[in-house]
Amino acid sequence: MEIYSIIDPKLLTHKIIRFKDLEQQSERVDHSQNYQLLQVSTINAKQGRLYKPHYHLPTEKRTFGTQEMWMIVKGKVTIQCYDIDNTLITEIILSRGDAAITFNGGHSYIINSSNAIIYESKTGPYLGNEYDKKYIETE
Repeated sequence: MEIYSIIDPKLLTHKIIRFKDLEQQSERVDHSQNYQLLQVSTINAKQGRLYKPHYHLPTEKRTFGTQEMWMIVKGKVTIQCYDIDNTLITEIILSRGDAAITFNGGHSYIINSSNAIIYESKTGPYLGNEYDKKYIETE
């Protein structure tokens, strides 16, 4: 599910990946456009498939901003997706195996179950909250 800005309808703000949809996908699905800072893909790997040994070349890359992904390993979590003007676009409940990517705009997460476990990934380097985060004023 792709969520677009209301302010700029061509701007992808968030993407939700549902675990239940992954088994029906082709071998690899890229969830990020090539220009996004955070590159996210899912792979429906078949037994015996070999991914050749490799490493990634040291390439200088310039980034501006931070993008983030949460993948729910255990429990239920509600994501609140905010637009680029800090208005709430939608709320979505995520369950085990689901993931949420924030490309643009803001987000908030509410943990709905005890002992939830989440993988978090975001672009770096991390320079500390004072350089990385600004809180959205809510009611």
